[in-house]
Amino acid sequence: MKLGALRQMGWYIFVSAGILSCIQRTGIFPYNSIFMSDHRPCYIDIDSSQIFFENTPEIAPHQYRGLRLQDPRLRDQYKNTFLSQLLYHNIPDKVDNLLGEAQNNRWSEDHTHRFGQ
Repeated sequence: MKLGALRQMGWYIFVSAGILSCIQRTGIFPYNSIFMSDHRPCYIDIDSSQIFFENTPEIAPHQYRGLRLQDPRLRDQYKNTFLSQLLYHNIPDKVDNLLGEAQNNRWSEDHTHRFGQ
């Protein structure tokens, strides 16, 4: 394949035909522009007076599940799951290695790149 044949993939934001006339502008931000990610944030500005042409019901507040800290079984289950995940991903050794690198002034841009994600 020749280099001249390579083209950037087109970026699209798909919407249903019913709200197409209500859309004022759309856009796709560059990578890492709002937060560090390998995804590109998108936005759609919609004219609310056109899309909500009638009285809409009020949005109900989100229902939160309360923490059940009084039940020792749930606390123990959480702690055991958390600890098993820490060990599974080898977090204690990674923390010790990173701390050693930082304390011995061996921190580099590579560390920032690998661990800043």
